Amino acid sequence: MFDDKEKDRRLQTFDYKYGIRYEQGKFYIGNSPIDIYPNGDIEIKNKIYTGTKGLYELLFKKDPTSYTEDDEKNYKKIALKTNLILR
Repeated sequence: MFDDKEKDRRLQTFDYKYGIRYEQGKFYIGNSPIDIYPNGDIEIKNKIYTGTKGLYELLFKKDPTSYTEDDEKNYKKIALKTNLILR
């Protein structure tokens, strides 16, 4: 599916330990399933978060660089709500 160079790039870029993962046809973060809407918004445990570029970086990347203070606050709420750090 991916050549070795592409696999290396993905491993260096994406956060497979604490980020969003895909299992059995569904996206998860921490211990919680999530829904990603066509407009980019994200629903986790009946709360909808605006899907900004910064929030997506925090959720997916190992070393996010472009996020706002609001993105960081939302990420912290998500991490606590989903027991992300206990994973």
